[in-house]
Amino acid sequence: EAISVATAAVSAVLNSPESVEARKCCASIMKVFHDECDLPDEDDYDDKKLIIIVCVIALCGIVKSMIRHYKLRWLPEAGGCILVGVVGGIILHFLPHIDFAFHHEVFLRIMVPPIVFEAALNIDKKSFRRMA
Repeated sequence: EAISVATAAVSAVLNSPESVEARKCCASIMKVFHDECDLPDEDDYDDKKLIIIVCVIALCGIVKSMIRHYKLRWLPEAGGCILVGVVGGIILHFLPHIDFAFHHEVFLRIMVPPIVFEAALNIDKKSFRRMA
């Protein structure tokens, strides 16, 4: 008798209009999440992609050090980093065994802010004030 009472109580709760509406609401929220926020598995970063990103960042550091060491005034350090990215992209494009697609949001959110910040720190302030 206790089982039948418990089953009736659970059935009444699950079939109530508020419960049905709440389940519809949760289902619609989950659908929007999976459509807009959930990343597919192919966009996940594996070890190859992460090592390529780390190598590009390290190469940018080396190029910046070389620009400082050889005192190349005609090439800003941020420009050297951009050239590293362009050359690296061309090399990765022509390598047959590496399928590497760099997502534009990763570039805009992770790579561009340090480049702009570095360029702002290294700007010649006297020339900037003179031109302003």
